[in-house]
Amino acid sequence: MTDFMIQRQSQIIPVSDEIISRLILKVTGHDMKEKQRIIEGNDSEVYDVKMVNDEHVILKVHRFGDVLYNQEVWAINESRKHGVPVPQVLFVGQEMINNELRDTMILEKVIDERNLGKNDIVRVLEQAGAILKRIHSVKVHGYWRLHHDNQWDFDSWIDYVKSSIKDRTEDKEALFNVDFIEEDFKFIIKCHDLFMNTYECHQPVLCHGDYTPEHWFVDENLNITGIIDFGDMQGGPVTTDFAIFKMNEPQLDIISLLRGYHGIENSLIDKDFSQQLDLHTLIILVGYLIHFVKQKNTQEINQTRDLLKEAIENLRQQYY
Repeated sequence: MTDFMIQRQSQIIPVSDEIISRLILKVTGHDMKEKQRIIEGNDSEVYDVKMVNDEHVILKVHRFGDVLYNQEVWAINESRKHGVPVPQVLFVGQEMINNELRDTMILEKVIDERNLGKNDIVRVLEQAGAILKRIHSVKVHGYWRLHHDNQWDFDSWIDYVKSSIKDRTEDKEALFNVDFIEEDFKFIIKCHDLFMNTYECHQPVLCHGDYTPEHWFVDENLNITGIIDFGDMQGGPVTTDFAIFKMNEPQLDIISLLRGYHGIENSLIDKDFSQQLDLHTLIILVGYLIHFVKQKNTQEINQTRDLLKEAIENLRQQYY
């Protein structure tokens, strides 16, 4: 978790024990014994709540971000139908918290959950790839965000990518302010055009939006027992989750993730998919960089800018 996120979370007035106890009792029928705040939550205020029967639930209160809990619950439930190990949602609704109506969700805590160590991650990548394939088996009817009226932001692939091109054009000066030049900008737009015209996605799928090891939980035998936090869920091409993984986990072997996704024997990335993934990674990096610039999140700006410069150089060398 970055310094920016820690600072943002620290500015939140925490939910009182009285409100947490009332919510837990209403939903589960049990009194709260103790609770621990989970500071890693980026867009939510998150608590691990232990009840008097010694069972645990997770309480989430929405604070930031543009995916509300109804959409996240939809993604969780659809993923479960396709065999993805996800927590059971016990409650979702709005509650009055600190004089504001807030989206609130209570979930079961994943059984036998423990975070992955660095050595463990390598051993579960193929398993994670197979589970990602199940998430992507959920077909959706549009692109980007799902709204309360069950409508997606974009109905067509062309509108989806053209919107991104429009956003990048409007954000041109922001890129120049973080050490990019006109030549870089033209290349970025060229990559958008190539991605749009060469790799049209006729059937968008459910994408987790942040499919990284911090959201995978395993038992003592390193079997994945839970995939959590669909708070960045979106509709799009399958490369979405791989590109976000590649951006956030550049030190990890994406081949192993793909091997699990496609089957153990199919361990090589074909040239077309490799280019599609590289282009999509660049596009996502630009979007994240602009987001961090608007947040004035210096730590993430520096990291993402360096990754984007590297992505631009690699694409120039490989394909142009």
